Amino acid sequence: MFPDAPTSRGRKHIDKLSNLAEKGYRCYVVFLIPNYNAIQFIPNYHVDLEYASSFVKAKGVKFRAFKMKFVDPVTVDLFSVDEVTVQYEAVRKNLVDKGTYVLVLKNDKDQKLSVGGLGKVNFRRGFYVYVGSAQTSLEKRLKRHFSVSRKKWWHIDYIGNSMRVFRVFVVRGEKRCEKEIAMDLMKICDGYIPGFGTGDSPVQSHLFYFYDRALSLYPPVLNKVFLSVLPFQVRSLPLV
Repeated sequence: MFPDAPTSRGRKHIDKLSNLAEKGYRCYVVFLIPNYNAIQFIPNYHVDLEYASSFVKAKGVKFRAFKMKFVDPVTVDLFSVDEVTVQYEAVRKNLVDKGTYVLVLKNDKDQKLSVGGLGKVNFRRGFYVYVGSAQTSLEKRLKRHFSVSRKKWWHIDYIGNSMRVFRVFVVRGEKRCEKEIAMDLMKICDGYIPGFGTGDSPVQSHLFYFYDRALSLYPPVLNKVFLSVLPFQVRSLPLV
């Protein structure tokens, strides 16, 4: 998948090539994949909706993807270069502003916070992982979690300004998977806040605690067990 983070420059490249193609130029975008296990390529609609939109709307632009092997860290084995399929249909199907997301929050100190109907809640120093979804306006919802002046509507709004968003994983698409992710996190976490974010969920909580002695050396995003419960599409995505 490309890109691994939002890229306005990449989108502009596609738009410019699309304009040139309309004038009769032969235009290509070539993706080089340094992983010979790759079997297909898609634009990363999970983290950059606008880039993926430009990708599928581009008229006359040819997209090609090739995987390759390296004989050493800087030399490509040219005989290994092999083309992989570009999955256009998968992108068109999931190019929607809705989906599931996972917030990793960093809590620098022990603190007690008021959380709506849950009352006063003790939050230990460490990391908290919240699982949520948005059936409309996913992009707007994600930006809301970075806003300081947001109104307190959901449980997560009550703690958002007291903890820093450390990482965001986004699973864009028609299918909701928050319940499955929450149930898997329940099995591996070091604790959870009962009733947090469970207004329409059968799971006991949607906020999970992960203990960390150093608070920065061992975040859950470096834990293979934590990453294994996330859908495979987003296990290696960066902060968005």
